[in-house]
Amino acid sequence: MTSLKKTLCLLLPIVFTAAALFACGGSGQSAETGKPGEDPGDTTAFSNETTFQRVEDSLPESLNFGGEKVTILAPKLGLNSLVDIYAEELNSDPINDSVFNREKFVEDRLGVEISYPEPSGPLLEVMLKQETTGDEIYSIYSGVSHQMSDYVFDAYYQDLTYLDYLDFDAPWWNDSFIEESSFRDKVFMLSGSLSLTLLRGIQAVYFNKAIAENYSGSIPELSDLYGMVERGEWTVDRLRTLGGSIYTDLNGNQEFDLEDAYGILCAENAAAMEFGAFNISVFEKDEEDWFVFNVNTDKLFDALQKVYDLFYESTGSANANVDRGDVSLSNAMDSIFTGCNGLFLIDSLQCVEKPAFRNMKDDYGILPEPKYNEQQKEYYAYSAEFSSFSISAVNSRPEIAAAVLEAMASYSYNETVPTYLDLALKGRYMSDPQSRKMIDITISNVVFDTAWIFVEEFTDWYAPGLKNLILARDSYFASSHAGHLSAIRRGLIGYDLKYRKMFGDS
Repeated sequence: MTSLKKTLCLLLPIVFTAAALFACGGSGQSAETGKPGEDPGDTTAFSNETTFQRVEDSLPESLNFGGEKVTILAPKLGLNSLVDIYAEELNSDPINDSVFNREKFVEDRLGVEISYPEPSGPLLEVMLKQETTGDEIYSIYSGVSHQMSDYVFDAYYQDLTYLDYLDFDAPWWNDSFIEESSFRDKVFMLSGSLSLTLLRGIQAVYFNKAIAENYSGSIPELSDLYGMVERGEWTVDRLRTLGGSIYTDLNGNQEFDLEDAYGILCAENAAAMEFGAFNISVFEKDEEDWFVFNVNTDKLFDALQKVYDLFYESTGSANANVDRGDVSLSNAMDSIFTGCNGLFLIDSLQCVEKPAFRNMKDDYGILPEPKYNEQQKEYYAYSAEFSSFSISAVNSRPEIAAAVLEAMASYSYNETVPTYLDLALKGRYMSDPQSRKMIDITISNVVFDTAWIFVEEFTDWYAPGLKNLILARDSYFASSHAGHLSAIRRGLIGYDLKYRKMFGDS
């Protein structure tokens, strides 16, 4: 593993016909998005059609395991349920059916029988029981990445670097996630194309086209949002300037409520913008490929304040004014936007799948999350909770599990992910060519940091804690940072000792 922080390029196998391929690898450069200053109204070069570039895996064609059973522990309900790893039956939904067909294809290709035994309790408890007793029930574990990381230092997972068939350099495995979750040249967790939740969780900015047009007379920049992105001028301060003064008391009760119109709507995960869109690193790696806490506090505190101000220091921010009661922040903001009463909404790409978004009366466009400032060279993004995959340490035939993961991931890269993106391309939010261009930018640079993977082990909930300060309308960021330092230092030392006890000093 290198000690340099990497930027994720999803390496999705989709090529927008008039856009350049995603630029990937160590350079961290995003795809070309047009010439600065190019007229965003000129869409003649774009087409609704997409083409797909297949990349074949290197699994031997003759590979056959003679009907061996491969059992996968995966949640059947909630965030990472059917969409990532499991589909019970064909139901004519393209994404569900691709997941279902993937399993059958891999079974036939490798001569295996894949099953998902119903867990007897919470996933983490089931994993703990298996690794403690040594009873081999599950071959592969799948779960939310920051929860899966809880057991890395308990030696519940195989070191995947020693197994045949897994190709970490293949585009279906996320090299940034591998870099940030691995240490001392050992890899215990994987994510990438096999995790649709990673793609769905990417944060973006939606905007209501009708509202933007209505206000473009007094705020001309609202007629050139796509051009602003392409020129590198789309910043968090610009977002606040454009939407911060927009508010209308629609019901005339002289109170801020869910029935009014606002310029800025931020769901919960927008509060983590500083760690994604602003590309602020919390941890780095030293020459021994071990974690080092090294954050630019001046930039971090300023970035946190910018996000706080976006949430609360504008008349046009619903977050600052709406009494949510027992309504979740994301649901409240989404309902305002889909009711055509919000100009900007920061939320995940998964929103486009919600019926309320699909049935919106107004058209909407999509933009990447804004930059920290114009000096920031690229647009970056953050993905909320997503799944990762590990192989049980008590698995007596780990090479079979490795081959299954590789085959499933390559199938997802070539079939399932394109199905998802093609479905999105046909949706309302992709009805204009420039939005397709914005999607290209948005999914090309998703960044990860160790602080969001090992949130408990040696970070003392540092990054989530700062995010939650914003949600709690608290701006004592420096105090929170200082309060975590001693725990982080102890954690890094303690887990280094735990590692050396587990694996020796190598």
